[in-house]
Amino acid sequence: MEVKEIYWLKELSKDYNDLVGKKCANLGELTKLGLKVPYGFALSVKAYEHFMTATGLKEEVERIVEKERGAGLDMDKDVDRMIEMSGRIRAAILPALSWNVTEGSPKKCRSGTWRARSGRAAR
Repeated sequence: MEVKEIYWLKELSKDYNDLVGKKCANLGELTKLGLKVPYGFALSVKAYEHFMTATGLKEEVERIVEKERGAGLDMDKDVDRMIEMSGRIRAAILPALSWNVTEGSPKKCRSGTWRARSGRAAR
């Protein structure tokens, strides 16, 4: 099986769980059964890793987590602090969603909005 960054849902099956996650793999299974599933695609873990590295977010997320750990965060018990930390991580990632994984650069749609997750325009 070739590992790619983007898969059409019709390409997927349960064999792709580790590459695209169970939800997307199951959408592929539903498509193969002939059920109505919106036409779409899934980004692989490889695409996620590319995105996180190319945007510098991998290091940023690691910095946020290490700062909290250094301040005594118990990831199993400090639920409120974990929620705050996840908010900081989300705030770091959201502005970068304009990144176009296949081209390695921000890409605007004809409407002037940014292309983002699941092929929809966001912003």
